[in-house]
Amino acid sequence: MLDTRGYRWIKDERYDAVTIAIAEGVSEDAVIRTYGGDPGSSNLATFDQSIGMVNGDDDFHLQTLTAGGLVVAIENNGWTGAVAEIARRATADGGRWLSVYWNGAIVNFTVIYAVNGTIEGWYNDRSCGQGKKPASTPEWDEGVSSQEGWSIAPSLALMEHLMGVKIMEEWFTTPQRTTRIPDVDSLLPQVVLGKNISGGDIIQSDPAAWTP
Repeated sequence: MLDTRGYRWIKDERYDAVTIAIAEGVSEDAVIRTYGGDPGSSNLATFDQSIGMVNGDDDFHLQTLTAGGLVVAIENNGWTGAVAEIARRATADGGRWLSVYWNGAIVNFTVIYAVNGTIEGWYNDRSCGQGKKPASTPEWDEGVSSQEGWSIAPSLALMEHLMGVKIMEEWFTTPQRTTRIPDVDSLLPQVVLGKNISGGDIIQSDPAAWTP
């Protein structure tokens, strides 16, 4: 079992909808570009200030920092890092990626582990027991559960275990490099699903981009 005692702070309601990604073998600027951001436009902001989709703002924000030689990417009420295609692109030229997304309001939960452009592990709250999990994932008695927030602290402990970087509470309480990013749908291949009642095309991002 993973030791989750050091991650009890994540149960605070301000962390209700978060994506955290850790990337190895890529630069911070490269990660920002993968998310659709412009590294030259970054500013400093706190986690609370970086929340996306509020007050009429349709954009999202990405916070990045470097810890232990690895890039950490954090989204407050964003989910770009929880898309498989983003993990593939981030590691396409070599490297590793582990991301965890949760949304307590609607009980969503996703983990992605990628190596050199290939998804090696992917599962969420709807596929536990069916999706592929990272080979080195410790055995958990209940698998990955999203009930009562149990999944969140073990997920951060899993990130520490696989990537060798402890997730620090201070990353969320002090200003970090923050970059505006677009809705992830605009970054993905688009497909026509059919016609609407006016005869126009119904277009959305390719569902295959979201999963392995």
